[in-house]
Amino acid sequence: YDIRYIQSWSLFLDLKIIFMTVFKGFVGETAY
Repeated sequence: YDIRYIQSWSLFLDLKIIFMTVFKGFVGETAY
């Protein structure tokens, strides 16, 4: 395994999860 590849992939997943959480919260607030 390439450690740098795994670290960058986990970082990408963390950013994606944070982005989706913020996006859902933003859409949820503007929906009502």
